[in-house]
Amino acid sequence: MKKLLPSLVAVKKITSSVPRESFSELKLEQLGKLSLEASGLINPIVLRRTSMQSYEVVDGHFEYYAAVKAKELEPMKGEMIPAFLLEPENEEVLLEQVKLLRQVGNQAVIPLNPPAEPAVNPIPVLSKPEGDRQPIDPTLELTPLTEEIKQLKSVIQTLESNLNSRVDGLTRKIERLQEKDPILAIEALLQQQFKGLQQELKIGKAKTSAKRSVSENTKNSGPTVKQLRDIAKNMGLKGITKMNKGELINIIEQAKTQSSHP
Repeated sequence: MKKLLPSLVAVKKITSSVPRESFSELKLEQLGKLSLEASGLINPIVLRRTSMQSYEVVDGHFEYYAAVKAKELEPMKGEMIPAFLLEPENEEVLLEQVKLLRQVGNQAVIPLNPPAEPAVNPIPVLSKPEGDRQPIDPTLELTPLTEEIKQLKSVIQTLESNLNSRVDGLTRKIERLQEKDPILAIEALLQQQFKGLQQELKIGKAKTSAKRSVSENTKNSGPTVKQLRDIAKNMGLKGITKMNKGELINIIEQAKTQSSHP
């Protein structure tokens, strides 16, 4: 059997079959404040797993409700509680410990197994008489398959613990984001996009203005189309009536080049 160590479990994932009204609210608040000051309880509770993400209290209902009170006082600081988890290999031994501790008055009498119907005044469930239990053979050797199952359980517990930590971390991030004003964030984003559009419009206007200036300078520079046609006509060039300015300049330049090289 592996060494018994407490685990940290999120308070919101735990339920109790005992009503909170069974305990003094003043004492719950006192223990809750003390657990916050000490960053934890000195007496871990005992839990039974009901699913992959939920647990029920087997022993330590008072401590559990004190942890609930601590979370109400400081949600971020009091979200976890130390607890012993009942597993198939240790459940019988741990329940025996719980029974003995109750007998000496360390804990109020609380049922070990959840009742079929909610109980107003819980009645203790006595363990089976010694004679009804099957004796355990101390010489029984674990088969390889049993060892593999234990190893798989250990891996699953580790993965579940890591997953719980990540889920709790994401939950805290979401809560912090929800505390911020979403309208202010949207306004800041819109302002940033509006400034970008203004900058793009300024750049577009500058480019358009430059193109217009170049075009006007080109049109206003050099001889006119009529002047070019007169020059071409005097040079004896034909078919110039429908030519534009660029075509006229090209045909005149070609004629000049040919005349300079007979």
